[in-house]
Amino acid sequence: MDDQPLPQTTVYEDLLARWKQGRIRLFSVLWVTYSAFYLSRSNLSPAKSTLERAVGLSKAEQGYLDFLFKGGYAAGQWLGGVFGDRYGGRVLLATGALGGALMCMGFGLSRTFAAFSIFWLLNGIVQSIAWPGVTKCFANWFPPRLRGKLHGLLCSSYQVGPAVALVVVGAILDRFDWPAAFFIPAAVLFVLGVLAAVLVRESPQRTGLPSLERLDAIHRATRLGAPDMPLAEDPDEDEDDRHLGYRYTLKRTLANPRIWCLCMALLCIDIARHGTFDWLPRYFSDLYPDMPITTVALRAWTVPLGGILGASLAGWASDHFFGSRRAPLAAVLLAVVGALMFVWARHGALIAPHAHLFLFVMGFCIYAPQVLIIGPLTMDLATRKAAASASGIVGTFGYGGAALMSIASGEILERAALAGDPLGGWRLLFDLWWIAAFAGVLFMLPLWRFRPGGERYY
Repeated sequence: MDDQPLPQTTVYEDLLARWKQGRIRLFSVLWVTYSAFYLSRSNLSPAKSTLERAVGLSKAEQGYLDFLFKGGYAAGQWLGGVFGDRYGGRVLLATGALGGALMCMGFGLSRTFAAFSIFWLLNGIVQSIAWPGVTKCFANWFPPRLRGKLHGLLCSSYQVGPAVALVVVGAILDRFDWPAAFFIPAAVLFVLGVLAAVLVRESPQRTGLPSLERLDAIHRATRLGAPDMPLAEDPDEDEDDRHLGYRYTLKRTLANPRIWCLCMALLCIDIARHGTFDWLPRYFSDLYPDMPITTVALRAWTVPLGGILGASLAGWASDHFFGSRRAPLAAVLLAVVGALMFVWARHGALIAPHAHLFLFVMGFCIYAPQVLIIGPLTMDLATRKAAASASGIVGTFGYGGAALMSIASGEILERAALAGDPLGGWRLLFDLWWIAAFAGVLFMLPLWRFRPGGERYY
């Protein structure tokens, strides 16, 4: 009696249970590891005033450092995307973490602008390959019906990371010399990179399960009460994790006009997003020179705090209220961002003393559309077979815009300070940011009616 095969329903339930366990494990590792990346890239922002006093880095030089990181990040994301679809997400995630930790350590050992520039550029390049790897792993494990809400929760990692970085690095700078603000985050990222290399399994097939499409079909059939559905649909099912070739990738990415809309929309969003996050601590330091660094960091912290909520709810809201159409929600929230920044550009001095609620709402509205674009929309358009490449291409444009804004911001603020009108420089920056936000709305309009479905691969 004990040798009789298990009923099909029991086999299916076991597969679905293992699939769920695999998703929970992967999600946890991706969330913790990727949040730690921001400890080793967002640590420069709260350290800018200290670096200016300690080693003489001017505002323009700080802008160039931001430019180098984002320029390197933009270039690296493109290559990381291509390699992610070919070699898998685990390699990219672990390599990005270990390499980023070493570059951050090198920055802390530097004392000249040339050395700072080299290490921060390399830090951007090596860290950039991690996100396409995260996207590839996530797309392989999570079907479209789960991507909206769960990818939003995953993206909260890069709001929690910067928020924690601002507070932790501010506290480190209050107690230790500035190199500690780079050594401590580097050590944390290195340890988590090793753990990611050991724990991540980048697709269900790597754990002995069927493909994502087959698992989701089993899930749907089980819920509909069809226990006699065959387990495998073809003899090549266990090979479904293979790379489909660069022709397929090009068709789903560069030859896809909708991907180009995402590229341009993210470029606009990241001009505003990185502009505010990278420079808000400096803005409050200029407006209130006697304010302690920790207080400055806590005030700027409200932007990523709002972003945590926006990222977590964006995908769920697009599924629940818009039937998995992501573009309408992204367009509406970008319009709100543009309006808020327009008001700040004209009444910033009045708003700044009571800025917490204003910045919280701004963070919510700017991170939510960004999450929808780099996550569910990119995966829905490219499918999981080209998810890493699409993520890399779209991310290249986002960080390209952020890189240009970084160097422009430093130059604008430096020249305004020399002209004796530092607040005039800030007004100009906020004008540029709200214009970029409204431009992003225009690139969402062609995608207004798009919803996922009808593809061979998820």
